[in-house]
Amino acid sequence: MLSTSSKNITYDRMHIFRYVLMILVLVLPNTIANNFLAGWRGINASDHCSWYEITCNEAGSVVSVEFNCGNYYYDFPHDLGNLGFSSFPNLDRMVIESCRLEGSIPEQIGMLSNLSHLSLRGNNLNGTLPVSLTNLTKLVVLDLSGNNFTTTIPSQIGNLKSLSYLNLSQNHFIGPIHSSLGSMFNLTYLDLSRNNFTGLIPSFLVTMLNLTYLDLSRNNVIGPIPSSLGSMVNLIYLDLSRNKFTRPIPSSLGTMVNLTYLDLSRNNFTGPIPSSLGSMVNLTYLDLSRNNFIGTIPSSFGSMFNLAHLDLRTNKLNGSIPQELSNLQNLEVLNFGDNNLSGPILLSFRNLSALKIINLDKNNFSGIIPLDITNLINLEHVDLNHNRLVGPVHPEFGKLPKLVYLDLSSNRLSGNVSFQTPCSLKHLVLSKNLMTGVVKSLNVCKGLEYLDLSRNNFVGEELSSLDFLYLKFLDQSENHLTTIVPDAPPIQKTVHHMRLSYPTDRLIETEIIHVGQVALSCVLKDPKDRPTMREVSQELSC
Repeated sequence: MLSTSSKNITYDRMHIFRYVLMILVLVLPNTIANNFLAGWRGINASDHCSWYEITCNEAGSVVSVEFNCGNYYYDFPHDLGNLGFSSFPNLDRMVIESCRLEGSIPEQIGMLSNLSHLSLRGNNLNGTLPVSLTNLTKLVVLDLSGNNFTTTIPSQIGNLKSLSYLNLSQNHFIGPIHSSLGSMFNLTYLDLSRNNFTGLIPSFLVTMLNLTYLDLSRNNVIGPIPSSLGSMVNLIYLDLSRNKFTRPIPSSLGTMVNLTYLDLSRNNFTGPIPSSLGSMVNLTYLDLSRNNFIGTIPSSFGSMFNLAHLDLRTNKLNGSIPQELSNLQNLEVLNFGDNNLSGPILLSFRNLSALKIINLDKNNFSGIIPLDITNLINLEHVDLNHNRLVGPVHPEFGKLPKLVYLDLSSNRLSGNVSFQTPCSLKHLVLSKNLMTGVVKSLNVCKGLEYLDLSRNNFVGEELSSLDFLYLKFLDQSENHLTTIVPDAPPIQKTVHHMRLSYPTDRLIETEIIHVGQVALSCVLKDPKDRPTMREVSQELSC
């Protein structure tokens, strides 16, 4: 029940109350809203221009409604159909985000003829987009992402020629990407990701010369990437991941020299990786993982000096790692796992001081683990499992201040394991190697949560899980370790009644059980069932 006085409401409560009140005014019929306001002492509907979420012009007409509900929950209707659109003839900006709006967008929204910014993202709106939406020809920003819209995009959407920002991501739109989008020559940002669009990449995209951001990821777009896409030289961000693209990547993509982000992962691309991609010198993020690329890693990648993330995982690449990649001094993530790469790891890690993650697992690398890896003080994650590496595990790994994950399993590593304090490891896997010696030095890695030493030739005493603070998994099987049976904990005599010694025969054991039963009867839930003190005294003196 709401109080009729606002004097004692704290700032936080008043802040939340204003959000509730704002939504009520927007989604309830005017009469209900006014009645509500009239019943709240000290709040006047005519004073709406003073509310934080509303902006008015000099004449007192609402020009902006900006409202982000965030994680708050409000138990009231959320139907845009109840909003009196005709009451906002001068509305320029309408933002109602993450407010659990439901139902469809009503046709009456087309009455907001002066609207330039409309964002309804993060709600539960559904159905089709009303054709009247395309009458809002002054729109510059349209964001309907994170809803449940279905069917196709209306063909009339091309009428919104003033749009510079269009985000329809995270919905359920279907069908081909409509060609009418090609009429939006002012568009700089286009996000259609996480829908069910089908068909080919539309040819009109290459005519959208102002486009700097394009995301078509997580759809069902098929076919090859057209070579003409390389003419979109103003693109900074391009994400075509998680579609059904096939055939080789056109070398013309290398002409997109302004790109900083390129993700083509999780498709069915084939053929070699074009060396022309190395011309994209502004690239900071490149993900070509989970495709069917063949051939070698282009040495031209060593020219992408700004690259921070390089992921070529799960392809069919062969050969060795090009030495030129040692030039990538800004590289933080290097993932070449699950390929057919071979030979010794000759990469000079000394220059890659920014590296945080190295994944070279599931390849055919041979030789020793390069010692200069242990000089990378920013390293957090190293995975070299399932290769043919030999030699020792460098004890310097244990000195890396940020290293929490180290997997060297399924190789041919030998020698003992010797880590020193401080040790920051949380995940250590050395299983399926040829390692020997004792394992007690691992006791210094007190923060380990996962430890697998199985299928080696370790000797001496096995480790105890009690030596670690957070250990959840420990496997030392198939070694030559000695099992240590811990001594039974000492009996605390203070626990027992002074007239009872440790039970060495059945009589004393029976007496202890009897005392316990009497004690339990004293704490029964119903007081009527509990014995009196006289009864307890008599029972224990028997």
